[in-house]
Amino acid sequence: MKVKGLFLGAVAGSMLLTSCTGPFQLTQKLHTWQTGFDDRWIDELAFLGCVLLPVYGISAFADAIVFNSIEFWTNENPIASTETMTKDGQTAQLAYQADGKVRVETESGQVFFLEKTGDTVVTTDVEGNMVASQTF
Repeated sequence: MKVKGLFLGAVAGSMLLTSCTGPFQLTQKLHTWQTGFDDRWIDELAFLGCVLLPVYGISAFADAIVFNSIEFWTNENPIASTETMTKDGQTAQLAYQADGKVRVETESGQVFFLEKTGDTVVTTDVEGNMVASQTF
């Protein structure tokens, strides 16, 4: 029993000592939902509900203790932020990665990465070869 307690304490301590603040993606998604209504009064009611029912507190706690710790150790956040974009009938999935790059996958299965360095966005393929760059 003593060994089990020490093991659980070590696991809990390792999660608390990761020094990873992380992106708090669950809390960000909650905030995006809460502020996404067309009527500002509904936004306010959703906000009050989230605060009074400690939804924000629970999501921040889950992000800080669970999801950001998982991201620190695996370099992948289980609450990964993804978006779908459609233009001229073509669809692409964008996934924001922990290393700051954006992974783009098109309908046809092409995968490439976007990375901003200074005032330049560099596009690379899956092997890391530069495909294009654009300076803004």
